[in-house]
Amino acid sequence: MKKLIALFLFTLVISTSCKKSDDNTNSEIVGEWVSTESLADPGNGSGTWRSITDDQRTILVIKSNGKITGSTTYKSYKVIDGQTIELKAIDGDLFQRSYTIVGNQLTIMGGCIEACGLRYTKTK
Repeated sequence: MKKLIALFLFTLVISTSCKKSDDNTNSEIVGEWVSTESLADPGNGSGTWRSITDDQRTILVIKSNGKITGSTTYKSYKVIDGQTIELKAIDGDLFQRSYTIVGNQLTIMGGCIEACGLRYTKTK
């Protein structure tokens, strides 16, 4: 009987820990983000992060329901894992990008032949 209970508990723990979440969001990413820096490497590794001027800033409002609003060409997202996000553009195109969140800073990289990316600061 003890072996049966132990097997049941083991199965329960494994099934709940391995269950894929139906929630395709990451609570850290939810909020309002304003672009602050951009990176565009010319192909020789000399690219550096540069400040974005106020008139060029974009706002991403990332919602927990998978929607994106603000001054952006994206309309929805899905967190693939802790490093990859899938963004759906207004025209329906899908893009997978790598992302990191450190403190109140979101960095989204990719979409170019050479290194490129945008950094956002969380405002809300």
